[in-house]
Amino acid sequence: MVKRNMFKFFKENYSKSWKHLLESKKFIWYAFVLFLISALIGFIFPTPEFLRTYLIEMIQNLTGQLEGLNGFEITRYIFFNNLKASFFAAILGIVFGVFPLFVVLSNGYLIGFVSKIVTAQEGIFVLWRLLPHGIFEIPAVLISIGLGLKLGSISFQLK
Repeated sequence: MVKRNMFKFFKENYSKSWKHLLESKKFIWYAFVLFLISALIGFIFPTPEFLRTYLIEMIQNLTGQLEGLNGFEITRYIFFNNLKASFFAAILGIVFGVFPLFVVLSNGYLIGFVSKIVTAQEGIFVLWRLLPHGIFEIPAVLISIGLGLKLGSISFQLK
């Protein structure tokens, strides 16, 4: 009996989750488009020197934190970092969607910026390394950003 109730519980909530995602599809697409536009801006346009310096320092700090870690530890670090970013992007959307908007624009720009530097040094084919991230990580983060944007739009509707 307990097993059957648990199965029913999970089946109903799984169905509700998919329904909510489908209802949020427009916001997830907005997040995707904003991500692509900001990535293209980061890739195509020159970065102001103060921002370039800041981004390079941030990347060096990140690589310093990952230095000496094995593959599993790096994967764990990336997973929990993405989990934290996704959680805050979704939840802090309550503040009129400002935080998820910042997250999607800054992450897109950063990927474009890094892609520009790496392709200048190693060629365009190095971008294939983004493919594993594009399958799981980026869509998961964009879904949570889309949900945060939806939550922010609801905040505007409340008076």
